Amino acid sequence: MSRDNGCGGGSVLFSFILGAIVGAGVAAVFLPASGPENRRKLSDLKDEIIERTSDLREEAHDKYGEAREDLEKSVKKGKDFLEKQKGILSTAIEAGKEAYNRERESQSADEA
Repeated sequence: MSRDNGCGGGSVLFSFILGAIVGAGVAAVFLPASGPENRRKLSDLKDEIIERTSDLREEAHDKYGEAREDLEKSVKKGKDFLEKQKGILSTAIEAGKEAYNRERESQSADEA
């Protein structure tokens, strides 16, 4: 059984993005390059982060769709199983009632 601890996919993605931005800022401060070069590198890094975030969002959407389909299939199988078992149980109950009634009639005939 997995533990969630309140960390959903959105929280993890937000943490990833925030960490990337902070890391880019720290890198900009410590890079031995000129201002325009640092701005270009930061811009490139920002574009890469946006692209990766978009890819992750698309992948998460696909996984959500797959999980939803799997869940719907499982629910349908469960419903089908319950309906089958319900039919079997209903048949068994009817057979039990018939057997009880036959036995009761048999005992009534024996007493008479």
